[in-house]
Amino acid sequence: MTYSQEYYKNNREKVLKINLRYRLSHKIQIKEKGKIYREKRKEYLKKWNKEYRLRNLEKMKQQNRDYYYKNREKKLEQEHKRYKELRKKQKMLVFQHYGRECKCCGDKNIEFMTIDHINNDGAEHRKKVGGTAHFYSWLIRNKFPEGFQTLCFNCNIAKGIYGVCPHKK
Repeated sequence: MTYSQEYYKNNREKVLKINLRYRLSHKIQIKEKGKIYREKRKEYLKKWNKEYRLRNLEKMKQQNRDYYYKNREKKLEQEHKRYKELRKKQKMLVFQHYGRECKCCGDKNIEFMTIDHINNDGAEHRKKVGGTAHFYSWLIRNKFPEGFQTLCFNCNIAKGIYGVCPHKK
């Protein structure tokens, strides 16, 4: 056993405190060195990580499941937040294209805006697309097709129930 190994063994607590103190006072330098290290070895690390994942696929799946069940509430909250943000971005893109104001009554309150199927085939279309939750992403993926318009919720519901909005009567 070398001198340094023996010293570490006999003074483990002291050495750990010194190392911790050093890491805390040199956070930025250590972070920069790590960044440089990873940048220089980018391709090697990418290959190594891929091989590691393949070798330990079942182990990693189990770790992910365990983590999920231990932190289920937190994960669900994160997913819900991520979904809301994504939906908001998608909605903004769609309204930038189809307009930010109701084509019927002229209301400009974005919280009330919906996208209307001009040909009144919304129910059939939602069955094909997979429901309202996927509708905005479908519009974006299909490059904002014709046959849709912006209506406020009241005008859209009235058009669906009565066939025509009361503003048009």
